[in-house]
Amino acid sequence: MKAHWLWLLATLPALAAPVAPSPAAPAPAPRTTTRPEPAREHRNATPGGNRKEPAPQPILKAGTPAPAAAPGSPVAAPTPAPAPPAPRNYPGLPAVKPYEPRTQQAETPQQVTLPGPPVLPAETPAGVTLSLDQALQIAWRYQASLRLGLGQVQAARGRTLQTAAALNPRLGLSVGYQDPLAVGAPSITTGTTTPTTLTGSQAGQGNIVFNDVNGNPITTGGNTGTTVVGNAAAAAGSSAAGSSSATAASSASSVNVGNFFAPGGFTYTATLNQLIYDFNHTKDLVRSLEEQERSARAGYEQTEVNLVRDVKNSYYSLLQAVRLVQVQDQNLANQRVHVAEAQARFASGLGLPSDVTRAQTAVSNALYNLSNAQNQEGLARLQLSTTLGLDPRTRVEILDHEEPDPAVSNVNDLFATGLQRRPELIQYRASLAAAQATLDAAHTTSSPALAGSLQYQNRQNPSFESLILGLTLNYQAFDGGLQAGRVEEARGALEQARANLTIAEQRVLSEIGQAYLNMKNAEQKVSASQAEVANATETLRLAEGRYRVGLGIFLNVIDGQNALLVAQSNSVNSVTQLYLSRATLLQAVGAPVPNNLPRLDPRPPVAPELHPPSPVQ
Repeated sequence: MKAHWLWLLATLPALAAPVAPSPAAPAPAPRTTTRPEPAREHRNATPGGNRKEPAPQPILKAGTPAPAAAPGSPVAAPTPAPAPPAPRNYPGLPAVKPYEPRTQQAETPQQVTLPGPPVLPAETPAGVTLSLDQALQIAWRYQASLRLGLGQVQAARGRTLQTAAALNPRLGLSVGYQDPLAVGAPSITTGTTTPTTLTGSQAGQGNIVFNDVNGNPITTGGNTGTTVVGNAAAAAGSSAAGSSSATAASSASSVNVGNFFAPGGFTYTATLNQLIYDFNHTKDLVRSLEEQERSARAGYEQTEVNLVRDVKNSYYSLLQAVRLVQVQDQNLANQRVHVAEAQARFASGLGLPSDVTRAQTAVSNALYNLSNAQNQEGLARLQLSTTLGLDPRTRVEILDHEEPDPAVSNVNDLFATGLQRRPELIQYRASLAAAQATLDAAHTTSSPALAGSLQYQNRQNPSFESLILGLTLNYQAFDGGLQAGRVEEARGALEQARANLTIAEQRVLSEIGQAYLNMKNAEQKVSASQAEVANATETLRLAEGRYRVGLGIFLNVIDGQNALLVAQSNSVNSVTQLYLSRATLLQAVGAPVPNNLPRLDPRPPVAPELHPPSPVQ
């Protein structure tokens, strides 16, 4: 026991001394893990044959110390710590501090306008604001579509009058003057002659003497002693041809001047013609044209109704564009307030630099939306001027207006009213009646036609009067298939007219139904949009309050402002859609135009079966 403690005390100094590593004993190699990847051979790597890739380097495990450098190798210097990145500078922007927000500001867009026309209409002087009624009166005066419809009505009336003229008496007057030219040279005849009576047989034998071109008497027949001088011979000859006898007188001494100084004269003629009967062919043609004229008048009325609708659409569209510009102006003002708040909180150290950039981005977006809204306002103003028939460069200012509610009590009454008084349907019904009349006229294309005439003629020299009564019967026994072809064509046109009427009735019913549904849906949208505006306003108020006291983030403020912008835009659009749907419903049921509008066409009374019912209240 004592020996054991003595040995332990003798070995303590040796254990406390440091142990120097032996130069012959290498340091233990660290544990490595190699990838079990076989060596890949590369063919044709060297001219002598194949060569192998070097063995992969070992991958050290985490926490394993790096292998010691070989004796005599240089020691690598320690890697310095990376320096913080320098602030990035963007081209065209001044260098700023790393956390200083850099933003750009855009100018507020200005309203782009067109130069005014050289001459302004008297109804739209500069600085005058128009109401909807005034806009309709201007359209009634300047819109060319109304004059186009009126011209079509006048043309249809003219075609009717032309065809109906064949049923009326026609009186023709004519006057003519005859002055015969010289046919022979002057000659003098002397001697004693006695009056000679020419009988009918003698006249036929040529007992009339004429002068030749040399002035010598020309005798025909056996009685050469009778000489008729000048026009007396012509008178005697004509009388002898139509009666039993004629007398040619001459004096003892007369001058034969031939026809050189023959007296002329006027001839007056008056002819009265009248169609008596043609199996109602002409009457059917007139009836067809009268229906076409009625169709043209209904088309003109449809043009008036469509113009009222178009003016209202353009008027309310401009009103919508003006209101949307006001919404965008308010949105821009709110976004600029948010920029000021974000900058103030950042300057005090309570806000983030991203709040400032978000606020400025929202301002830029508001400027962009404002520019689009101003452009839409300019386009809507130009469209209204065009609809009114004015120069599109005319700037028109309008008043705020609300389309009255038609207050429909029974939906089925809308469909019945539209089918009865819609001008478009009246037009197609008239076209159908015209096609039926054309078919009736086609069946009598080759029928006989009886006409009478009475002619009076008065001739001065020689004096002559006549009164002739005549009857004419025209009948084309064989027309080569003309009547059959016209009948076939008329039948096809009649079927087309019936199909067009059916299609038009379906279209009118569909338009009435769509207009009613759109109006009711717009009423619901107006109610929903009003609640949306109220809720969005309250949401923005809460978000701004929480941000000001440091309880909310700026992103909530941006979202609240965007929600308010959408709600206000939806409110404006829904109200405009309600006005447009009401105007469209009135047009769909064929509501008459306002009574204060001037009537360009004095219309004849409407047929009893076509009297429109009372307007929808």
